[in-house]
Amino acid sequence: MRDDGERPKDLVDHEGWTDLGDNHAFKYFRWAPDRELNPQYEGIADVPRFGARVAHLKPDGSPCLEAVHFDLPEVHAVEEASKRYCLANGIPYGEHYPCWQVQSWEPLTLSPSLLCNPVKGGCGDHGFIKAGKWVRA
Repeated sequence: MRDDGERPKDLVDHEGWTDLGDNHAFKYFRWAPDRELNPQYEGIADVPRFGARVAHLKPDGSPCLEAVHFDLPEVHAVEEASKRYCLANGIPYGEHYPCWQVQSWEPLTLSPSLLCNPVKGGCGDHGFIKAGKWVRA
């Protein structure tokens, strides 16, 4: 989402975003690296639905964006390959990133809840995606 004041409802039917209601929208993101540039990912399949970006409004009404990774074997394989690559090359590797279980693709239902974590610079927005709708926690 751009920082030009665009709101989640403005994204619906635009650029592949789906309305969740309550000023929330999501868009799947894929994982498909150039393996010539990233040989550490050789053997890990491309994933059209690797995770999702969730656009929403901060308490002050400005736009905010969070992202989640789905609990898929390929996601875990990418994380492990990234960790091995970083450690082998003296690059600091951050903490494990959490994954969300997809209980239903159509309509989307994820577990557990999503928190735009204030400790990590987020706005504190907290809720669930259930049956393709945003449900506040």
